[in-house]
Amino acid sequence: PTYYWGNFLLYKFAPKKGLYDSWIEAFHREFGPDFNHMTFGWDSNQLGEIETFLENRFGTERNKALKLAHLKTPRPTTEGLEIRKIENGAEWEAVLQLQLLISRESHNPAYIEFKQRKFHSYREASEKGFGDW
Repeated sequence: PTYYWGNFLLYKFAPKKGLYDSWIEAFHREFGPDFNHMTFGWDSNQLGEIETFLENRFGTERNKALKLAHLKTPRPTTEGLEIRKIENGAEWEAVLQLQLLISRESHNPAYIEFKQRKFHSYREASEKGFGDW
């Protein structure tokens, strides 16, 4: 909730007339009441019916994104490189610190809190068997 791009919902379609309230409600369901910023995106070339958003002080921004048509076979790893699951608190903390080290926003307390929460959720998911880092 404290990070600008941490509050983002992505839809497959552009907004249609009458969907403003349901998008706002979905945002509140996902992120709760404690947020500083709302962002919605959609994977469509259509701008959609955004008048109600504009009337409610939303702005617009158009971006292009790349998407992968097919996966390539990965190259062999560098000799001596070990790829394995993160297994304990010290390793999770080391990965978090590395993420902060390589970020231009590592000085921003809101971003640090965002990353801490994000890695906490990654760790929880991993420990429950829903994927690994």
